[in-house]
Amino acid sequence: MKILYSLVLLLLLSVTMWVNSFANTIAQTHDDLYPIIENNKVGYINGLGGVVITPQFDVAGYRNGFVSTYGNFHNGLAVVAIDGKKGYIDRTGKWVIEPQFFDALPFSEGLAEVRIFDGVTRPGNWGYIDLTGAFAIEPRFTTIEPFVNGIGIVHDVSQSGYIEKNGKPFIPQYGILPPYIEYRPFKGGVVWLADGTKSILVDREAKIFPLPTIEDHHDFSEGIAAVRIGDKWGYIDTGGKIVIPAKFHDWSGGNDIGEFSEGLARITVFDKAGYIDRKGHFVIAAKYDSAGDFREGLAAVTLHLKTGFINKQGKVVIPLRFFAASPFQNGISNVQIGGKIGFIDKMGRYVIRPKFRFFSNFDGRLAMQTIRRAATRTECQDADWGYINLHGDFVWKIKPGGPCIVRFY
Repeated sequence: MKILYSLVLLLLLSVTMWVNSFANTIAQTHDDLYPIIENNKVGYINGLGGVVITPQFDVAGYRNGFVSTYGNFHNGLAVVAIDGKKGYIDRTGKWVIEPQFFDALPFSEGLAEVRIFDGVTRPGNWGYIDLTGAFAIEPRFTTIEPFVNGIGIVHDVSQSGYIEKNGKPFIPQYGILPPYIEYRPFKGGVVWLADGTKSILVDREAKIFPLPTIEDHHDFSEGIAAVRIGDKWGYIDTGGKIVIPAKFHDWSGGNDIGEFSEGLARITVFDKAGYIDRKGHFVIAAKYDSAGDFREGLAAVTLHLKTGFINKQGKVVIPLRFFAASPFQNGISNVQIGGKIGFIDKMGRYVIRPKFRFFSNFDGRLAMQTIRRAATRTECQDADWGYINLHGDFVWKIKPGGPCIVRFY
C-alpha cells in the first residue's frame, strides 16, 4: 500500500513539474501586457495578473459589443484614448505620442495609420506617422491600410494604389493611383494587380510579370499561389509560371483548394480532404471530411464528426476524439469535447482539462476565457469572463456588469 501511495505521489509530482516546465517555457518566450477594464477605464496587466498600467484611459470604441482596445503593444507602443482623442503610450503608461487623433491604429513596420480631425469633431483624412508622432506621409487619403514588406495601400475618393514609405508611388509608370481595381497586401514578395480583364504580378523591384488568363486566385504562401484557370485550379510561382497544372476541381468558391503551409496544401476531392506536395502529388490521401493547414508539424483533421491531428506522413498522432480543435500555436491547441474547452500539448496530453466555454488561443502567458456560457458573445459580463494562465487559473476577471474585451493584432 505504501509503495502504491508513493508511486501515485511520484506521478502527481511528475505531472505538476511537467505542467510548470511547459508554462515556464511559454512564458519565457512571451511577456506581453493585456488590456483590462475597471470602472469603464482601460489599463493593463502583466502575465501574472499584476496591474502594470492603472486603468485610466477611455474605452477606445466598440465592435460587435466588445471593447476595442487593440490589445498588444506594437513597436513598444499601444493605442489608447482620452477625452475623445487617441494617442500612443509606452509599456509604463507614459504618453509617447500625445492624444490628438480622431482615430489611430497599431504600428506596423515603424509606421501607424492615423486619422486627423476635420474641425472639432468630424473625421478627416488618413495618413501615416512614425514612432515620434511626426507625419511620414501627410494625411490626404480617405482610407489606408498597414505597410507590409515596405508597401502600403491607399484609397482616394474613386481610386486606390500602392505607396512606399517615402510617400512615393510604388509603380511610378502608373502613378500613385494606378487603374486597377483589386489591391491586396504585399505578401510573398509580390502583389497582384487586376483590372477586371487581366492580372499581373509585380515584385518588390516593380518588375512586372504577365499572368495566364485566370478567373480567381488565392494569396501567395511559401512562394506559390493557387489560381483558377477555366473551371480547374492549379498553382503558380511568384514569376507567374505554372508549377502545378490546373487539374483540381472545386465546387465551393475556392474553399476546397488550400494554401501551402509547411510544404503541403489541403485539397478536397469529392467531399474528402487530403494533402498534396509542391509537385501536385497527393502525399496524404483524400479521406477526411475536413482538414486544416499544417502548423508546427501537425494538422487537425475530422472524420465522422471527430477531430484529431495527423503528422506530415499522414499518421494519426492525436486520436480523433474531439468535437473541434484549433491549430497548434506555441505547442498548444484548444480542443472542444463534451461541450467544454480544454488545452492539449502536441502529445495529446491535457495542459488544462476541459472546463471552459470559449474558443480562445493563448497569447503568451494568458488567454481570455469563461466557465459559463453566455447567450451571445456580447454578454460576457454575465458569464464570468477573464484571463486564465497556463495552469487554467483565472488571474483577472471582468467585474459583473463590465464591458467585454477583444484584442486586435
